[in-house]
Amino acid sequence: MGERGVSKDTATLGLSLYSLVGPLGPLIGGILVDRIQSPKLICTFFAAPAVGIGLLSYAGTQGIVPGMMLLGLAFCSINGLAPYLVSRYFGMKSISEILGVTFAALTIGMGLGPVLVGAWHDHSGGYSQPVAIAGIVVVLALIGAVSFPSYRFGAPPVR
Repeated sequence: MGERGVSKDTATLGLSLYSLVGPLGPLIGGILVDRIQSPKLICTFFAAPAVGIGLLSYAGTQGIVPGMMLLGLAFCSINGLAPYLVSRYFGMKSISEILGVTFAALTIGMGLGPVLVGAWHDHSGGYSQPVAIAGIVVVLALIGAVSFPSYRFGAPPVR
């Protein structure tokens, strides 16, 4: 952000709010998926980072705080909703193995993403290209989420 003329105070506030609103993602997601039994709801959580990246890229200084908040909300909610999605699409048989692979992929992506973006920044001299690529990847994920079929396995019966 400093390369784009954003003050350290604004950048720090954006990063702080990213971390502070993050835990709200799984809470909000959990409340919603318990009440709305549709895979289309997940699209909201895939749209949030696309909007966040758009705000960071095109809304100037005013977009930093809401953009970072949307990214924090989405980042944590997707990780929190992964077990729910796995159970609805694959059932409970072998769920530990499937979640193991899912969380391994998420962890590798979370660790490798910033390193690749940083290396691309060093190579190209800026963040425009890697952020644009991240935006494209997020939009592709959103398109994939829109095409999610109905859940294969329903919610367990309420006792």
